[in-house]
Amino acid sequence: MAREKDSYLHSIHCSEFRFNGFTLLELMITLSILSVLLMTAAPSFTQLLEKNKVKNISADIEGFLLQAKSESVMRNEPLKVKYIRDSGDITEYHNDGQWVLALLPASSVASTISNAKSDAIQIILGNKYKGINFKVSMSSYLTMDASRGTPNTTGQFYFYITDSSKEVQVILNRLTGRIRSCSVASGGAYEFKPCS
Repeated sequence: MAREKDSYLHSIHCSEFRFNGFTLLELMITLSILSVLLMTAAPSFTQLLEKNKVKNISADIEGFLLQAKSESVMRNEPLKVKYIRDSGDITEYHNDGQWVLALLPASSVASTISNAKSDAIQIILGNKYKGINFKVSMSSYLTMDASRGTPNTTGQFYFYITDSSKEVQVILNRLTGRIRSCSVASGGAYEFKPCS
């Protein structure tokens, strides 16, 4: 009987020291492992965000140019594709988002962002792409032919996020009117093939 009391007391005594949850040491180990995993995943997440930004601006410009070609043929009148900044050289990179790409009637003389917004048939606002370095190759504007929907000159739109060696461009061919996006880098960038 004494043994039964002793084991009974022992079981009561041991159950008092049971812990629910986890210890501080276990918490610290778990947090350190999670922080190491997050530190290794952060660069790939940043690259994924950059790739998506570049793909979005490329798709928007391609869609805009395709719409410009279609509108000029549908209206049977030449239309202008014009890149407008209120300040700064349009052939240099800018990442402030203070630009527009506007499809305008041939008679439009819009030279400011506010004028372009009021005259535009279609417009891409640069503030959506703040942080992306962007420039164009044309000094004034492209004129889309009313019968074929081809531009009067080749249009090139360049952009990159942080690394200029990963520059991507959208090209509108003068002769065929073909629109394509490609990487200036010989090995490609952001899943775009090289331009060569």
